[in-house]
Amino acid sequence: MFRHPSRPPRPARFSRPAAAAGCAAVLALAAPGAALAHDRAPQHGPRDSQYAHPGPSQDHRGPWRDRAGSWGKPAPRAPQAPQYTAEQVHRFLVDFYGEHGPTPWERAHLVTGELRLKAARTTGYDLLLCARSAPDGIRIGPVTTAASAGVGWATVYTSWDGGRETSSFTAYVFLDTAAPPMLADVDCAAPAG
Repeated sequence: MFRHPSRPPRPARFSRPAAAAGCAAVLALAAPGAALAHDRAPQHGPRDSQYAHPGPSQDHRGPWRDRAGSWGKPAPRAPQAPQYTAEQVHRFLVDFYGEHGPTPWERAHLVTGELRLKAARTTGYDLLLCARSAPDGIRIGPVTTAASAGVGWATVYTSWDGGRETSSFTAYVFLDTAAPPMLADVDCAAPAG
């Protein structure tokens, strides 16, 4: 298909000194016109032409004025996708953890794939419970949601030996209603506070 293994060098149409001289000539011609345009700066009075620069803005609403509506109100935001509420997340976590921990079906179907892999790689304890053995009792604390982050979380309190030994961890749930609620992550460090 190709007749030559490489292209022969093309002759230069313009040399660098000639190009530099041409640029200098254009700038020299434009400089007097620029000075004349500067001398004809608008006076901001009744004689302003329709093409004159309007001068500084008299609108003192602040830098957001370009995004504002006609009365200085911020432009409306795009509607967010519907999200699960704190009550729905709480109900999900209560159902998911039950009294003694999630069932094998819940572990397979109500946990994100990333968390399932993380739990499978964890040895020595159950990552979803942050414990070495199944607890005698589980209680879910109040849920906090961050709509902008699309996640909700709650402290999960676990107890053994009739409540004499306790522990807690944080469970995270995605809020997007496009999918069923799923356990997104757990943080086994005891919550602050």
